[in-house]
Amino acid sequence: MQMPKLGAGTFRLKEQQAEDAVAMALELGYRHIDTAQIYRNEADVGRAIANSGLPRGELYVTTKIWTDQFAQGKLIPSLRASLDKRLDDADMARIAKLEDGGRIADPDFAPAWDA
Repeated sequence: MQMPKLGAGTFRLKEQQAEDAVAMALELGYRHIDTAQIYRNEADVGRAIANSGLPRGELYVTTKIWTDQFAQGKLIPSLRASLDKRLDDADMARIAKLEDGGRIADPDFAPAWDA
């Protein structure tokens, strides 16, 4: 699936509020849902997606990995933990907050991809 041009974000939404917002977004026709580890709502978003009845192939889900997980030996387990929170699958995983005060927070992030 190609990434939809417009998506629904879930920043600052928690528990039932997050589930309701995602459910409403999906009912309104949104097919791109954005979440992040730092939002602490991936499980809520995953429940809303599962309860929607929409085929997973019709949705585009983005999550973001927080910078404290962006190190060798942490990145892949961190992403797996996100997927285990009922997301099951993510179409895109991004690194959140690469920039810190106008500079890249960790310029040597390439080793994080080593399993």
